[in-house]
Amino acid sequence: MNYKEFLQYIQKKVQERLGENTRVELHHIQKNNAISRDGLLILEEGRSLSPTIYLNTYYDAYRLGMSVPEILADILAGYKNNRVPEGKETDFYKDFSNVSGRIICKLINFEKNREFLKRVPYFSYLDLAAVCCYLLEDDTIGKGTIQVYRSHLELWEITEEELFECARENTARLLPWCFQSMEELFSEHQEQAILRDSTDFFPMYILSNRLKMFGAACILYDHILESVGEKLGESFYILPSSVHECIIVPDTIPFTREMLRNMVREINETQVLPEEVLSGEVYHYDRLLHRLSV
Repeated sequence: MNYKEFLQYIQKKVQERLGENTRVELHHIQKNNAISRDGLLILEEGRSLSPTIYLNTYYDAYRLGMSVPEILADILAGYKNNRVPEGKETDFYKDFSNVSGRIICKLINFEKNREFLKRVPYFSYLDLAAVCCYLLEDDTIGKGTIQVYRSHLELWEITEEELFECARENTARLLPWCFQSMEELFSEHQEQAILRDSTDFFPMYILSNRLKMFGAACILYDHILESVGEKLGESFYILPSSVHECIIVPDTIPFTREMLRNMVREINETQVLPEEVLSGEVYHYDRLLHRLSV
């Protein structure tokens, strides 16, 4: 089967397995950085929330020899394990007072998301854009985010300024920043070889937040960058390794800015999912002037 035939066949078979009380739809979903994904949306009667099961990787597995029965079994098992319990409703999202305490900021690439930015509130920052989302942390649903669109501002009857005022405060409160050396990170996880090798030449650090989710937004806060400068005792470079974290290297490293850019671009090409790439630039923070620049 070609890709289109595969999508339609999987949709048909999942629908047959789940029966008439469930509606199975194919959706084309636009992700960050204009990356597209195709997924199944499984809608059960009496439930307003449903996980999306992406099919792109399943087609890759099919082309490599995974059988259709195996794929269907995996999809159905994944749906069973991730289906949203009854009673979880989305009506709460219509009232800003219900969500205002959990609206946060995240950073995305400006140029790669020009079309997307036409539909959402944002402000420009360096070569990036800060946008807002609702931080979901639920014992049964799990962790995730819901994007805030311009249409939500009308629904909530608030301005962009009010939205971002909430987001700035909430991001710092709900997602406190964390700063650790690469050695500490290596002791916790098996990290990318390119970063491990680099620590032999100069010290490197990771700046993110407690969830390691959209942690690059830490660079929006001067008090965080000021604290990092105090810990290092000098100014520093920021390598935007993904939307979730940044790499910090001291000012006194024996590498040129162009060498650091090449490192960022190599990480983007080999270590980061396309939808999680933040930038190919390198930023510099002057701790005496409190200035972040490209």
